[in-house]
Amino acid sequence: MFTDSYYPAVDGVVNSVSTISRELERIGHEVFIFAPEPSNGEKISDITRGGTFFFKSMKFRHYPQYRTAFLPSNKTRVLDRLGIDLIHTHGITTVGLKGLSASRKFDVPVATTYHTMVHEAMNYYKPVPLPTSIIVNLAVRYMRFFLNRSDVVVVPTKPILEELVRIAPRMPYAAVIPTGIDTKRFSPEGKGGAVREKYGIGDAPLLLYVGRVAFEKSIDRIIMQMPLLKDRTTRLMIAGDGPARSQLERLVSSMHLDDRVIFTGFIPDAELADYYKAADVFVSASKFETQGITMLEAMACGKPVVSINYRAVTDFVINGENGFLYDEYAENIAGTIEMAMNAEQRVKKNARRTAEKYSKENCARTLSELYTRTLNIHLSR
Repeated sequence: MFTDSYYPAVDGVVNSVSTISRELERIGHEVFIFAPEPSNGEKISDITRGGTFFFKSMKFRHYPQYRTAFLPSNKTRVLDRLGIDLIHTHGITTVGLKGLSASRKFDVPVATTYHTMVHEAMNYYKPVPLPTSIIVNLAVRYMRFFLNRSDVVVVPTKPILEELVRIAPRMPYAAVIPTGIDTKRFSPEGKGGAVREKYGIGDAPLLLYVGRVAFEKSIDRIIMQMPLLKDRTTRLMIAGDGPARSQLERLVSSMHLDDRVIFTGFIPDAELADYYKAADVFVSASKFETQGITMLEAMACGKPVVSINYRAVTDFVINGENGFLYDEYAENIAGTIEMAMNAEQRVKKNARRTAEKYSKENCARTLSELYTRTLNIHLSR
């Protein structure tokens, strides 16, 4: 697996690579990971298995938590010794490109999971000082190049597949395979009382956002709803960190919401389930999601999700049945949040049932079958 993002950074891609690799190993596969080298002194907070290889890298100027491995490297020559059958790229930039190149060099098929709408990220993190329209156009052309040269493209949801088909209509076979979640660890059992006590929340209603605190996540839109909620004791917890945090903290102060909005910073993965269990409702305003793993984790804990009716989330949230959706142009979404706060038990049970379909066991098994199909096609050429 070649990934542009890996520990100690934590995001949906890192969680996906970690979850998938562990589960594939559990069912008998041998997995090696190639990733950007962490900064000097940083430690990998997850597995540093013998099969993890790092490319020399440097910080991405526009998002210091990430690193880019654009320098030439002969690191991939180890693939010949390892006897690799298939390369799976999780990203299409520097490390992903090295994976694509290695697949040609060693004549093995390459699968590409498309995690991030790269062309939309250009609106926030322009790598070069050119007009955004030019950069977006170049990004789309590059996306098409990469996808067309993959043997199989994996997408986490149907709406993303539909978008990629429009961008790269001549790309090869594509399959919808979500990243699985741990439905045993994320479950309705438990109350999260320790989290409520830690932050002095008591019995107050609690809204929760979990994920990168980045501009493209539109967290400010949720903050703007807080004064509109009827119950003024309601708290909003923003669990995570990222480049937008300082700006959002200033917004909270300017709105005099310091006593109602909590910024937790980074939450260790081992503690995350307790945060979901402490919450009453999970909230999101992001139009950037290709899957929405944290939403599914919240649903696995039996929590109603409130999200924008857009893109990936429409693949698994049914309004009024297992969560609540609001129109992307709606200015007042406080009413939708309040409906979720008062959701019937059936909504919470349906949320759990939906999440169970996305178990890591089911998703890894489907991915393994896709690997077999891809290898058979490659060997028959």
